[in-house]
Amino acid sequence: MAQCYAILILASVAALAGCLQLRPDCSQLDPYALQDGERMELFSKVQAYAPKKNVGLSLVYECALEGMAGLILENSRRPMSCPRSLGYYPLMFQLYVEAEGEADLSSVADFTWEQIRSLAKYSSFGCNHRKDGERHIYLCLFK
Repeated sequence: MAQCYAILILASVAALAGCLQLRPDCSQLDPYALQDGERMELFSKVQAYAPKKNVGLSLVYECALEGMAGLILENSRRPMSCPRSLGYYPLMFQLYVEAEGEADLSSVADFTWEQIRSLAKYSSFGCNHRKDGERHIYLCLFK
């Protein structure tokens, strides 16, 4: 009987290990990698609004989606129908910052983050950011 419990515990730990991603490291995406602080801030915001699931994190951060979002933001004429046609949900928002100030994600309107609550069918996401003068453009892709 004790062996059954041990196997059950090990299986649970193995299942959770894939879900726990407290510090996603996407440095291999250079030049499309976000700075760690910015990635963690986006990760925290999305996790705070993500639909709750029974086990592990609601959404897992995927570096591949961060890279894809960076490629999409690189070409401003690329239509948002592109990620949708591949089954991804794009969440795009902008912040305006005067001079060389830093973008403050806490100033993003709640209705932007509230959209995440309706994305229960998605299991992973990745975000990227592009600066265009005073405009900071963010794109999060959900898969």
